[in-house]
Amino acid sequence: MRQRDGQLWIKGRTTVTDLQQKGTIVADQLVWQGDRGVLIAQKNLQARYPQVTVTAKRLEADSQRQELRALNAVQVTSPARDAKDWRLNTESLVWQQEPNRLLAGVIGQGGVTVLGVAGDRQGQRLQAQRAIWSMSDQVVTLEGSVQVQLPNPALQVEGETVRWLIAQQQLVSDRPVRVQYPTQGIQGQANRGVFLIAENRAIFDNAQINSQPQQAHLRAQRLNWWIPQERVEASGQVEIQRPNAHLRTAQLIWRIPQQEVEAQGGVFYRQNNPRIQVQGQRAKGWLDRQEVIVSGNVQSEVLVQLRLP
Repeated sequence: MRQRDGQLWIKGRTTVTDLQQKGTIVADQLVWQGDRGVLIAQKNLQARYPQVTVTAKRLEADSQRQELRALNAVQVTSPARDAKDWRLNTESLVWQQEPNRLLAGVIGQGGVTVLGVAGDRQGQRLQAQRAIWSMSDQVVTLEGSVQVQLPNPALQVEGETVRWLIAQQQLVSDRPVRVQYPTQGIQGQANRGVFLIAENRAIFDNAQINSQPQQAHLRAQRLNWWIPQERVEASGQVEIQRPNAHLRTAQLIWRIPQQEVEAQGGVFYRQNNPRIQVQGQRAKGWLDRQEVIVSGNVQSEVLVQLRLP
């Protein structure tokens, strides 16, 4: 222990107790700056509090601002029931003890990665340029080039801002999102999306989905997608297209692998070969076979080309 320029230097494994926040900081080197109320910890450090455990190469505990700042190779875990299976990695972290939130990736570069490390969260991965983790309600707001990977089913989500509700196992984006389901050749995008992870279901607003194996394209004001079952319920200005068929309706159920559709409300079906147009109130069919049964106030038109002598 030595004192220099108003600073107290301590070398060797030392534990400091934070009486106010009920935590401990352990490190091989500590510097106490009394005039600023700042404790600097380096070398094999760990900060353990009831809310979080933080490891890093450098840590500053600021008693005046009630902040904990960590830099370089930062890892954060939480003993909270809903968050205990996750680990946050970043190069910079600020823990604002009041209002009890973590700001990750806000200093310098390096971004933020959140990993599921145990239980049924294992394999889940969220990345962004920045993240704000509200510890009180366990909500993480991811900002900037957000990428989410879910292992089962293998789904990829991209957007600019995503809120992650840890307890509810939901991902919510009020801005445009893109989604890929590579194993099934499905891609989609929407102006807004909610992913119900526990249910393997997604709800999209102003959305469209492309199924490459079926060469089909669906768009609607709202989509409700049961992902592993590859079943979509669409409503509001629904249109589904294949190379030789086009169906418009108010509501639609699309079973993607079977190419089976059930439509209700303002049904309009058109195909090019042979050229047919049908309108009605309900429809059921298989687009790949160009077989559609329309019922309810049916109006049909078969376009015939006559060649006169």
